Amino acid sequence: MEVHTPTGQKNTPLHNHAVKALGAKSSSYRELNQLPPVTLQATATSHLDGDMVKVTVQLNNPGARASLATKLTLLSARDVERILPAYYSDNYISLLPGEGRKIEIEYPSKDHAGPVEITLRGWNVVAGNISVDAARPSSK
Repeated sequence: MEVHTPTGQKNTPLHNHAVKALGAKSSSYRELNQLPPVTLQATATSHLDGDMVKVTVQLNNPGARASLATKLTLLSARDVERILPAYYSDNYISLLPGEGRKIEIEYPSKDHAGPVEITLRGWNVVAGNISVDAARPSSK
């Protein structure tokens, strides 16, 4: 895997970069617990596409530190229960400073009606919730 900076320069894989930056021993990752917290910016919208609801999440790391293993979880906004099944295009996402990523989440509309939200958590990510705009029919 190759990682590039926002300016397109080749960089070492994020995992190795974080470990080297902390001087971690190859047999221990405890030093990763010393990573400073990172607050990510996130927005989410949704639309109906046939019998599926498609949620698009935009994650951005505006900070000066990498974020490691950000996990997204789709929840019902009413009872804060997980919505299952839900299919993610990516999860446990790491972002370099200035990097952004778009993640798609799909779930059957018949399995959940009503507002949804997404929780974020990660190794050094400040936990938070993303409100999702209401699903509307696709304009295709």
